[in-house]
Amino acid sequence: MRVMTKWWALVGVFALGCGSDGDGSRGSGAGGGKMSGASGKVGAGGRAGSGGNHTKGGSGGLGGTSSGAAGATGGATETSGGTSGASGGTSGASSGTSGTGNASGGSQGGTDASGGAGGTNEMSGGAAGAEGGAAGAEGGDAGESNGGGVGGTSSVGGMTSGAGSSAVAGSTGVGGAELGGSSSVGGASTGVGGMDIAGSTSAGGALGVGGSDVGGSPSSGGAGAGGSGAGTSGGSAGAAGGSSACQDGATRRCCQDGHQTCANGVWSACEGAIITAESCNGVDDDCNGQVDDLGSFSCGVGACVATVTACGPNGVNACVPGTPAPGPDGCDGIDSDCDGAVDEDCEACVHVAPDGDDTAATGNGNATPFLTVQAAIDFADAHPEIASRVCVAAGAACGANASYAGPANSDLTMRDGVDVLANYESTTWTRCANSTTHLAPQTSHGVYFPPGIAKRTNLDGFSVERPATTTTTGVTVDGATNVVLSNLTLPLNPSVTYAYGVVLENAAEALVYKSRIEAGNGSTESIAVKSIDSRLLFESNSSTGCAAGGLGIFQQTATFPAFTHDGAIELDDSPGSRVESSDICIAFRDSSPGDYGDAVYIHGDATGVVIRDNDIAASSFATSDYLAAVGLLDCGGAAPWIVDNRSIALTIPGGTTINKPNAIYALGDCHPVIDSNLRITVLPSFFVGPTVALRCGSSNGVDSRCIVSNNREISVQPQVPSNYGFPNHPYVTGTAVSCDNASCARIDRNVIRGVYSTFTYGESSADTSFGYGVVLNGSPALVDRNDILANSGVTCDVQGTGLTSSGPARIQNNRVVGTTGANPFNGCWTTNNVVGISAGPADVHSNFVSAWPGVTCTTGFGETTAAYGIVSTGGGTFRNNALAGCAAFKEASATGDPLVFEHNALAAGYLDETASYPVSIGSPDPRLSAAQVNALSDMTTDGNIDGACYVGPTPVLAAGSACIDAGTPAGAPARDYDGQLRDALPDIGSDEFVH
Repeated sequence: MRVMTKWWALVGVFALGCGSDGDGSRGSGAGGGKMSGASGKVGAGGRAGSGGNHTKGGSGGLGGTSSGAAGATGGATETSGGTSGASGGTSGASSGTSGTGNASGGSQGGTDASGGAGGTNEMSGGAAGAEGGAAGAEGGDAGESNGGGVGGTSSVGGMTSGAGSSAVAGSTGVGGAELGGSSSVGGASTGVGGMDIAGSTSAGGALGVGGSDVGGSPSSGGAGAGGSGAGTSGGSAGAAGGSSACQDGATRRCCQDGHQTCANGVWSACEGAIITAESCNGVDDDCNGQVDDLGSFSCGVGACVATVTACGPNGVNACVPGTPAPGPDGCDGIDSDCDGAVDEDCEACVHVAPDGDDTAATGNGNATPFLTVQAAIDFADAHPEIASRVCVAAGAACGANASYAGPANSDLTMRDGVDVLANYESTTWTRCANSTTHLAPQTSHGVYFPPGIAKRTNLDGFSVERPATTTTTGVTVDGATNVVLSNLTLPLNPSVTYAYGVVLENAAEALVYKSRIEAGNGSTESIAVKSIDSRLLFESNSSTGCAAGGLGIFQQTATFPAFTHDGAIELDDSPGSRVESSDICIAFRDSSPGDYGDAVYIHGDATGVVIRDNDIAASSFATSDYLAAVGLLDCGGAAPWIVDNRSIALTIPGGTTINKPNAIYALGDCHPVIDSNLRITVLPSFFVGPTVALRCGSSNGVDSRCIVSNNREISVQPQVPSNYGFPNHPYVTGTAVSCDNASCARIDRNVIRGVYSTFTYGESSADTSFGYGVVLNGSPALVDRNDILANSGVTCDVQGTGLTSSGPARIQNNRVVGTTGANPFNGCWTTNNVVGISAGPADVHSNFVSAWPGVTCTTGFGETTAAYGIVSTGGGTFRNNALAGCAAFKEASATGDPLVFEHNALAAGYLDETASYPVSIGSPDPRLSAAQVNALSDMTTDGNIDGACYVGPTPVLAAGSACIDAGTPAGAPARDYDGQLRDALPDIGSDEFVH
């Protein structure tokens, strides 16, 4: 892609491109390319930088950071991230040659192959190599926010002060037993031994490792006191960074819930770390030593351009353009009033008026206005000394309306650097707010920006009327760059076969700003803005919302024969494109199956694509196969960022049949980061079949490893149809998040609602709700810190599951509720069956699960109401979960035994083998107590307790709860639902009580 010229500064810089996760292809070694060899600074490689398919990750940067020249060789090849990084580690030892303890905790960077180990396990931050002097690779898990030693920054081992970071290692166990094998290994603010007592007996090298009692003073450590021969960094190896820095068998945490084990005095690579693409969540998701390193956002145009770091301490930062300058936009070459047009009030202009004369104007040097727009453009191009802009009048006074046709047998063609501006009056040539100026090009290209345009070239203020050709386009940008399309209106226009508003092609680059562009009346294809092998910047196209009929509303409103595709924005092989701060809406009204449509559709190379701060809506009265607000398909392994949108919604009116309706779908080699959106929802009538708000799946044998993070609402929300009488008899099936095969890498910190309705029903057994919060169809996803609900609202025949997993997922720190609906009344004559979590071979750890708060479990009289906290289909690991329901835990069948069931809190007993509850009146209660469960011999079980540990609607532990310190540290997540670090003896459930 060509380098953009200066005006593209309004877009800012974005460097997400995390690519495919989980396939081992991302940047290897130290820093995953973020650490650039000897300097250790952010550099090329890794992520979506150099390295193409994210295999060349730069690596090796771990080794040398502030020194360590050998580390510079890291990243020379795809595999050098670890091993060469190791050499950077040993050479890095020289960073402490003065013997000072300041960098001693980690400056060595690992003596043996610890730098090399950094390349394994996709650690990108150096895994064991990140240990920067073995003790405190991650700064004690707090490395998530403190940089820790992951990849190091100035001395490999964690900032400049050793194993952890200056204020973290050594506190709360960080850098202590979990990290360095002793209470102070890793150091805190000064060097080797930790805190101010580097000479403590556990400082990694007996008393005197970092000096007898000062711990890293400039003279402590002498010539490598306590060291393993490195002779640097105040006793480097002996303290926290060398081969003798750990005791065999010791373990410690490393990035993202990974762990290392000490063997032969050397820490292993970081194993079990869950490494995914970065999202804006305050966590080093990709384990490269950088937290939320997602670049910056820019917004506004002209003098109002503003740039902010994409992520802040509270999540995604807002970008607010500057304030426009008062007064006219004069002749200084700057868009001072920030409206997209430059110097529109400047007197130097080639004039066009309804009563103009091309021949006279050419002869007298523009003293007379031109009659046609093309003649004026050509004159301005030939006479830049007169003016580089064309001002087109709608009449002699404001409030007028005029139309200008393009050439009869050729394109209406723009010229390099010549702006064409509408809506002037021809008396004093003042620009009017209430005039309308139409352009009516006569060819299928519409207004044509040809190859060779490279200077800023602006078309502003027109209503563009598309010609009635088989294929019709309002504006075509063909290989041109630096194009600005601002304040335009492109109405529907005639019924044709293929209709487009704006088309970018052949490596074009254009900004569409404050415009309303409708898709058009195409019977086969209608797309408002289509970018092919180009870069589209789409910004501030309305702020009034889709329903208000403002700018940027795209819709196909007529009824036609079958068409194949409709859409608002299509990005096809359009890396670097951005769609921001706009209203993007489309409505389908045909009646033929086999069609598909998306408000925003992304396909092909989508490296660096950002969809941010929009209101995106699709609706349909159509009978279609596929329909979505945002669709992503086979993006070349890229990770487009769908972030901070106000709403992404699909509305399905009553009577409509759509086979696969989604608010968002991502399929195949496309791995979007769906991050911090306010609302992702499907709004069906009560008579629509199964709907999925967010679906990640497979295409061409490749799974979408999407990230779903920190979204405030993902839901299916049934709507009451106004055209149906009482009773409504709703029948709804809805899933909030669905992940097929190996799709979905991480689902964290979201509010997820399967079927979520504020309406309450109960007229008859026909009122049925099948709600599912998260469905993992074989997915190994990490599901962490979510608030998940299967069902609400409908009160007869309630079916649903908060989370369903049939694969090896890791499910931790979630708050899961089956339904919050009112308890069914007698007379529904239905079977109500609600489950919090249904899981097979998953690892289910530290969750709060309540199937149906306040439920009355009944059977008989034609009605059964059952609710289970967790249902096991067999083979899983269940630890530290707080469970409630008619039964807290149920084995689905005789083969439903877990492998491990330890330290869970059972508020309502355990159903073994084929037992069920409730039972008929007079039948014995089959539920086992915790003591009976602990005695079972067909699984590994221990430490389970009876009782409900949480009181009240919010699952937060109170002092005295039996769940406090009752969990097992085995496999426990480092943090709880709120992000609080768990202590050495974790609590049961999603909350860690703060002592």
